[in-house]
Amino acid sequence: MQKTQPEFRRFTNLRCRWNAAKSEWRGCHKNMREETEQGRLKYAVSSLWHEESQRWEVVFENELSYDARGKVIKNSETSEDERREYVYGYDEAGNNISITLREPDESGKWHETQRTQNVFERGILAHDVLDRGFIGDYIAAGKNAIKSSKQYFLKDGEFKLNETREWFYGKCE
Repeated sequence: MQKTQPEFRRFTNLRCRWNAAKSEWRGCHKNMREETEQGRLKYAVSSLWHEESQRWEVVFENELSYDARGKVIKNSETSEDERREYVYGYDEAGNNISITLREPDESGKWHETQRTQNVFERGILAHDVLDRGFIGDYIAAGKNAIKSSKQYFLKDGEFKLNETREWFYGKCE
């Protein structure tokens, strides 16, 4: 007999409020998450308990996919009335050079609705930047320090530049 290890770990959190006057639990919600063997989030779901139907109703789901380097390549989100997915691109150094937001139209066909293009400063390592918290980890993900980021929105069938951010660095002595 060979023992096999699971490909993921599952964690569940259940919270309810106690109504002392009625001596019953109310307002229950459940959060469940699955992580890969490496501790990366694979799947998460939040549900509310509905007394009338006596069922858990899913209010939010999140599923992530990773490449061989452990970088998120797709993040799919579903809420009560919205679905979207983010697709991430990386360069050879592991810098997050692109983020594409895709959403379904009325027929269910997926379309790109937003793009972000990031440029990184090859001569500066991200961990050498003093105030990474100000930059924001979502955009500074990678080996190198972020240099610029441009965000485009789909409008009238074309992607139009909505925002440009630039970062400048100096040496601390």
